[in-house]
Amino acid sequence: MRSFLKHKGRLLLAALLGFSSFVAAQAPALADGSGGPVSDAGRTLLRVDVYAGTGQAGWTEGTWEEAEFRSPGGLLRLSDGRLLVADTANQVIRQVKDGVVSPFAGIPFPVKLDERNEPVGGYLDGPLKESAFQMPSGLAADTSGNIYVADTGNHAIRKITADGQVQTLAGNGVLGLRDGERKNARFHSPEAIAVTGDGIVYVADTLNHVIRKITTDGEVTTLNATSERVVMVHPGLAVPAGDYQDGSLSQALFNEPSGLALDDKGNLYVSDRGNHLIRYIDFAADTVSTVAGKVSESMYSEANPTLTASGGYLDGDAGAARFNGPAGLAWTQDGLLIADSLNHTIRLLRDQKVTTLVGARDGVPGSAGHTEASAAFSLPVDVTVEEETGAIWVADALNHQVRVLRPYSLPETVAGRKGPVLFYEQNAVADTDQLLLQQGRLDVPLRLLAEAVGYTVTFNSAGDIVMQGEGRSVSLRVGKSEATVTVNSTGDISRLTLAAAPYVSGGKVYIPLRGAGVLLNKEVNWLSEARLAVMRDK
Repeated sequence: MRSFLKHKGRLLLAALLGFSSFVAAQAPALADGSGGPVSDAGRTLLRVDVYAGTGQAGWTEGTWEEAEFRSPGGLLRLSDGRLLVADTANQVIRQVKDGVVSPFAGIPFPVKLDERNEPVGGYLDGPLKESAFQMPSGLAADTSGNIYVADTGNHAIRKITADGQVQTLAGNGVLGLRDGERKNARFHSPEAIAVTGDGIVYVADTLNHVIRKITTDGEVTTLNATSERVVMVHPGLAVPAGDYQDGSLSQALFNEPSGLALDDKGNLYVSDRGNHLIRYIDFAADTVSTVAGKVSESMYSEANPTLTASGGYLDGDAGAARFNGPAGLAWTQDGLLIADSLNHTIRLLRDQKVTTLVGARDGVPGSAGHTEASAAFSLPVDVTVEEETGAIWVADALNHQVRVLRPYSLPETVAGRKGPVLFYEQNAVADTDQLLLQQGRLDVPLRLLAEAVGYTVTFNSAGDIVMQGEGRSVSLRVGKSEATVTVNSTGDISRLTLAAAPYVSGGKVYIPLRGAGVLLNKEVNWLSEARLAVMRDK
C-alpha cells in the first residue's frame, strides 16, 4: 500500500555539509544524492514565502496577495498542480492554482455569521458548491481522484467524488464512539485522515483518542483501546482524557491523535498531540511504538491529573527529542515532516534523528522572515510536499496564510568556478580574485557588496562610510570595529562590533562578510564543498 494522505513528495535534503568556519576546514561534504544544500549551521537552505493569504482573517478570494483565510487547517496537493486548503474557520474547502484562490467545496459565501462575525458551518451533502462543512481539517485523496475530508465539527468523514459530489462516507453528525456501517458509526472531532492505494481509510478520531479504520465496503472499526482516564478540569466537571501505552495495537493508548501519514510499507505514523509524541503503527506486527519524543516514566498519575502531557522543544536523538503539540504529518522518501504546532516549527524525523527545518527555536510565534533561520510561524498545523521540486506547503493557522518552503538551488554559474565565490541570492557578486581570506574569515569589498544588495555607499564629512538602503542607515569607519545601524522610520539605533575592523587593500575597503551580513540584515551561509558563500534576504 502507498500513502495518499498528501501528494507524496521527495524532499530535496542535504547534499552538502557546511562548517562553522568559512574556510578553516575543507573536508569533503557528505551527500545523500537528493540535492539540497545544507548550511554551515547544519540546516537545509530554504526560501520561505507566502503562497496565499494577506495574514488577516477573512473571506476574500482572488490573487494570492489579496485572498484571505481563517485558520487554515489542512492541505492537499493535487496532481494537476492545484493546492486544496481546508479553510477551517471559514467552513469551506478552497483551491489555489496559478496564484489565484477560489472556492472548491462548500457554500462559497457565508450563509450565517455568529456573534464574533465569523461564518457558521453546516452539514449538507450534494454538489460541490451546495454542500456544507463544519470546521473541516485533514484532507486526503485516493488513486481514483476522490478526496476525503475530516469534517471535524460534524464528527464525520466526508468524500468528494471525482464527478463533484460531496457525500458522507462515515458518521452522521452526532458526537460519539460507535463502530458499524457508514452512517451508523460515530466519531468525536476527527482531525486527520489517510487513504491507502487500495481504498482503506484511516481516521485520527481525535477526541475519542483512537485510530479508526473504514473499509472499502464502509465498515468502521476501532483499532486501539479506548482510554479510561478522566480528569476533573473544574470542581464538578470531569472530562474524558487520553492516555499513553505502546505495545499491541489492540491495547495501545493515544491522547488526541491529530496527524496521520502512511509510509511506503503501508504502516501509519501518528501525531500523538496530547502526549507530544510521534507514534508508529506496524500493521504486519500489529504493534504501536513511539518513534520520536521523550516518554516520561510517570506521564500521567493521580498526582498529575492533566488532560495532556507537558510539551517541550529539543532536537537530536529521536528518543530524547521534545515536541509541543505535533499535528500534521507528511511522509517523504527522506523522512517524516512534522508540523510541531505549539513550537511554531516544521521538524524532520529521519534516521532516528529529529531536526528543525524552519521556525523559531525559542517557541515564539511570528510571521516574518524568508529563510530557514529567520522565518517564523504561528501555529503551523499541516504540511504537504511535492515530489518533483521538494516544495513544502504549510498551513500557518494563526497567521491565516499558506506558506511555501522551497530548497535553495545552487546557481548554475557555480559550475567551473574554483572558489571561494560569493553569491547574493542567485547572482554572482565576487570571485576568488575579489575576496580575501584572513585568519579563517572571508572578507569582501564593502562597496561591491553593498551595491549588489541595493544599498548606496557614501562618505560623510567626518570620514565615516555610510551605507543606506531598505530603510536603514549603516555608519562605520576604516580601522574601527564599531558600527552603527539606524532604522530610518523609528530612529532606533543599534551599535554593533565587527569581528575585525574594515581595512583598505588594493585601494578597496574590505569588511568581514559575516559582519556585513549583520549590518545589511542579510543571511550568510557557507557551503564548504562548493567553496561558496551565499547571502540571502532574511
